[in-house]
Amino acid sequence: MGAFALRTGGGRPVAVPAKTQALLALLALREGRPLKRDVVGEWLWPDREEAQSRQSLRQALFVVRRDGFDGQPVIQSRGNMISLQPDAIVCDLHGLRGLLSPDAGASWQSITGLYTGPLLDGFPPVSPAFDDFLAGMRQALEGDVLGVLGRIADDAANIQDLEQYIIIAERMLGIDPLREDTHRRLIQGYIWAGRRTDAMRVFQDAKALLRREMDVAPSRETEALLARIRDEPAPAVTRSAERITVPAAVGFSGPPRIAVLPLRTSEEQKLGSHLTDGITADIITQLAGLRELTVISHGSTYGFRDPYADPREIGQKLNARYLVIGRIRRGGDKLRLTTELTVAESGDVIFSHTDEAAEALSFEDQDRIVGQLVNKLMPQVRETELRRIRGKRPNVLSVYEKVLLSREKILLLDRPALIEAKTLLDEVILEDPGYGEAYALSAEWHSTMAGEGWSPDRVGAIAAAERLAGTALSVDNCNLRALVSQGHQKSLYYRDHDAAQRMFRQALDVAPSSAHAWAMSTYCFAFAGEAEEAVRRAKRALELSPYDRDAGKFLNGLCVAHYTAGDYESAADCGLRALSEASSWRGTGAYTAASLAAAGRVREARDVVEETRRTGRDRRSVHAIVANHPYRDQSRRILYGAHLSAAGVPD
Repeated sequence: MGAFALRTGGGRPVAVPAKTQALLALLALREGRPLKRDVVGEWLWPDREEAQSRQSLRQALFVVRRDGFDGQPVIQSRGNMISLQPDAIVCDLHGLRGLLSPDAGASWQSITGLYTGPLLDGFPPVSPAFDDFLAGMRQALEGDVLGVLGRIADDAANIQDLEQYIIIAERMLGIDPLREDTHRRLIQGYIWAGRRTDAMRVFQDAKALLRREMDVAPSRETEALLARIRDEPAPAVTRSAERITVPAAVGFSGPPRIAVLPLRTSEEQKLGSHLTDGITADIITQLAGLRELTVISHGSTYGFRDPYADPREIGQKLNARYLVIGRIRRGGDKLRLTTELTVAESGDVIFSHTDEAAEALSFEDQDRIVGQLVNKLMPQVRETELRRIRGKRPNVLSVYEKVLLSREKILLLDRPALIEAKTLLDEVILEDPGYGEAYALSAEWHSTMAGEGWSPDRVGAIAAAERLAGTALSVDNCNLRALVSQGHQKSLYYRDHDAAQRMFRQALDVAPSSAHAWAMSTYCFAFAGEAEEAVRRAKRALELSPYDRDAGKFLNGLCVAHYTAGDYESAADCGLRALSEASSWRGTGAYTAASLAAAGRVREARDVVEETRRTGRDRRSVHAIVANHPYRDQSRRILYGAHLSAAGVPD
């Protein structure tokens, strides 16, 4: 946190070159997860040829090992992968993440003691990929810090400890002076404490800052606080005063309601309503294809165009938990779209995203912008919802909350978590037999158990997955998860690739920008032998959601597609990247090993096989893998078996 610094065991500061700092920072931010050497080279030396970037990386690693850690084996290499030994270093970021976890119970003093400034403050530009990655990490971490500090401040207000509330609000304002909601928090604290002069000072500072830095006026909500400063008598605050009410989450029992407000433009840069309304309608349409949300119609939100409207008032009128508020501006020959995801009840912005396109916005550009936005909004909503319910007792969870938790546990690919997920889903189906998403997730659960080799009855699990996906579609014929699940099952378990492709076409009609649907469709096209189309679909998924939690599955799909196309080097590299992700399936090791062997990288292939067998992740024989493999053509299955044998998988 703050500026970069490196010290060895005795506290001795160590000076290393800028690119070596970037290497250490990148590996530390991965928190022990390995990175492929080629990726590091592309991120740190993008302007050099591959051989030159590899040499630069070797030199940086040599400098680190020689000067940075007194020759200690802090950086570990395995094949083409490198990582930092997490137990050999102390990093303030890792400590801060621990304090921010929901069950840490950390004090605001400990959090602000570690958050001494933005992540890698003042770090020089390295490359577009590295700089974007760092900017995203900074934004996410700052949001997490402010969110936790806000909850601690609200707890202080609820016990009438206004002194602590004001101190925390001041610290929050120091972290991000441009957040209007933090200014309001501090103003409110001063009003509660009867310090109207201080409240007026903060208001005037906020007004000047917003005008100078963002060319906007304070919102109506902030102006309303000004009226309170002027009109209300100073309260007599005592410890026995009435408990202060802090806004709590609205008690919806179903999927959260989200409203996409009309895009706003500045008075000086009026843009045609056909453009702004068209983008708004596209966002609503694509969000509406996701069954995890209830999306309010365009007709209901059309009239909410006031740029100074209070988010809380809008949320109450529309009965919405979340608002998507966007602004579009013209700059030179480009259009810039900035979108914020706001919690309606508090007015807090929990996510913001900016995208640019040529002023002559094409349909392709519009589809790209909307698709990427939707794929970034949904994880933010999901994570906020999970934070809201994680502290609840299981017996008070609503049907929707149980479905959300079960989905999270299935994603972990962990057997105990999967058992918990099954219990939650069984309860949901019993409580609400008409809820299609529960059946779709149950189908995914059985398919996962069969695919990972964890089901004692593989045939029964496959049949149950197909039956449950069918049930989901019978109660909700547009359920995206069920369409994707059934399509994948038909391809993976029955080699019915034509039917699978029809299911995926239907899924993408429902949600054209679903990264998950694009990624899963990759497999059935590859298994059908349509390698070029499979590669296109995998790349489309990664384009829509480049940092997806399921990146391991996306990359594995691209590995299978490249392998099918005979591009074994690309397949091997994608497979190794997939293995470095937490969400990789059991079969990822086999595809990666086969690709490496086919590319002539036999030693690396055997290392992968040895690791998967040592950990118990995959101990299947070549015969067991090939016999059940979904390739349509037997010749492809035979070739795959030969490559697995070359990689060291026992016959």
